[in-house]
Amino acid sequence: LELTRPEEPPRRVHRSRRVIVGLYLPGDASGSGFGSALIWQDGIEYESGTWKCQWTDKSSNLREADNLVRKIEDLVERSLRGVEIFIFTDNFVFESTYYKGYSKTSSELSDVILRLYGAIRKGELIVHVIHI
Repeated sequence: LELTRPEEPPRRVHRSRRVIVGLYLPGDASGSGFGSALIWQDGIEYESGTWKCQWTDKSSNLREADNLVRKIEDLVERSLRGVEIFIFTDNFVFESTYYKGYSKTSSELSDVILRLYGAIRKGELIVHVIHI
């Protein structure tokens, strides 16, 4: 319902004027930490941290997906608009859930993917998720 809420059909960008080279999640979020590196024409932006206690019992698929989506939401909130983003991840479940649009087994993962599609719409982004 969230994606069909607007009265007018939203416009979708199919070609961008700028390309972000990559948004990559290094390492594995199955442990106690997470991180992401944004590589683009302005340089490299890296952040990492440790999970709060409430996240430690969540699946690594959910944590990795949430980590990437939070980064994209942050970029959109910082006025990133109209770019093409290539997300490289070792998380096959995130890649397949993104292209399918939902998860049959995890409503939490489906919610993360919905947030990603919302950020894509708000930021007029073109997103490619690539499993490496």
